[in-house]
Amino acid sequence: MMVQRRSQFLYAAMICVGVAVGAASDRADANILAFDDFSGAGSGVGWASGNDWEGLENGLVSTNPLGQGSVQSFRDFSAPIDPSNAVTYIKVDYAQASPGNGQDWGGLAFFTGTEGAADTETFFLGNPSGASVYGADLKFGGLNLWGSVAIDDAFHTLVARIDTTGADHEYALWVDNANLNSPTAVTTIQGGGPLTGTWGTLRLASSDAVTDNYDNLVIATTAEEAGLIATDLTLTIDRATGAATLSSAASQATVIGYSLSSTAGSLRPTQWTTVAGRYDSAGDGSVDSDEAWSVIASNSNGTLVSEAVASATPGDGGVINASGVDLGDVWARSPIEDVVAKVRLNSGGAQVQVDAQVVFSGVGPALGDLDGDGDLDVADWTSFKSGQGAIDASMTALSAYRMGDLNGDFNHTLADFDLFANAYDAANGVGAFVAMTAAVPEPTALGLLAVATAACFVKGRRRTRALPYVAAMLAIVLVAG
Repeated sequence: MMVQRRSQFLYAAMICVGVAVGAASDRADANILAFDDFSGAGSGVGWASGNDWEGLENGLVSTNPLGQGSVQSFRDFSAPIDPSNAVTYIKVDYAQASPGNGQDWGGLAFFTGTEGAADTETFFLGNPSGASVYGADLKFGGLNLWGSVAIDDAFHTLVARIDTTGADHEYALWVDNANLNSPTAVTTIQGGGPLTGTWGTLRLASSDAVTDNYDNLVIATTAEEAGLIATDLTLTIDRATGAATLSSAASQATVIGYSLSSTAGSLRPTQWTTVAGRYDSAGDGSVDSDEAWSVIASNSNGTLVSEAVASATPGDGGVINASGVDLGDVWARSPIEDVVAKVRLNSGGAQVQVDAQVVFSGVGPALGDLDGDGDLDVADWTSFKSGQGAIDASMTALSAYRMGDLNGDFNHTLADFDLFANAYDAANGVGAFVAMTAAVPEPTALGLLAVATAACFVKGRRRTRALPYVAAMLAIVLVAG
């Protein structure tokens, strides 16, 4: 079954002029090397005459057209594209119906030869090596560039930039993100990589037996043609308070929504200050004076908060400027800093999603400060003990951390015990942990003693280091008993 195209967060259409005159010229725009909307045989510009995609179907290229499995589609360029000593952008909307299983790859492969004699593959964009997130294979010593967006069966917009103009070759990747200034991932090949010759053909293919779909392909020399725009939207989070401020040094208009997400669950929806009802037309109008906003998501587990203009057809949107918008103490203080901020803009009637830079400022809580109140004390020790036998992979990373999972493995073991004890001493002085545990007997000490005693059976250095803590646990049991 054909995967449905994504209906939201798509890039603005930047190539309409090229489409209108494509029949007259293979280079409708000097900045566009090739593009194709896959509308039918002969569509697009920059392609060899009479050379069509094998998998054309209903305005897409599919690896499973008309039920034919694993169809590879090649198309030669009308003139070789030279990515060496150049800046090249590649944009595509891509969907893989069997995603992230660790086995099936799928995507765009660029070859130095032509169809039938493809020669050397020097760049791959999509799902390399059956990964769980989108990325690019640089075809150089196993080097990959990974995004942070999980692969699913929906369309996602991928943009890659390859800059070979210097001695070092720079690669950047954007996934569902049109902010030129904030790529999803970047890397550099020191001394240059495999792009020393021209590309003659492009392959759209996958290794899975179901369906991969491709749409809206652009190969260009400028960011604009790839749908990227430069913004300096920034989310600043104060580690000391958890306060978050969304700002833009250069005033950013046409803002129609945003989201904050944290895989670890480190957001506090109850402390979130929304635009809706405060800074929109229903509030003081400081962000959006003529439109009402509404909350879209406020996940109680702290993984997502989002809001947007309430109208199904947003107007000119709101304004974010240098003074910033106070979003409240929405971040839960901990050593986990994984917040992602995405902002939606109205770009000529099309909704464009850009990543805002996320900057953490100030000093945050130390490892082991489980309640995030700025110190390591008996309350943190109590929280640590509560995690024994209670932590598992069904929890968010922050919830597990609050109960003593200090190494992030969703377990509660001697390794966490060592980390907590060392952190306690680092914060309160050498010997403070042993003194504290001896002074605070607990009914559950037998369980903790069992954990600590395991250190006696650990080889080498860790066994020696753990012995004082075993003694501390024994003291607790004796006092409590």
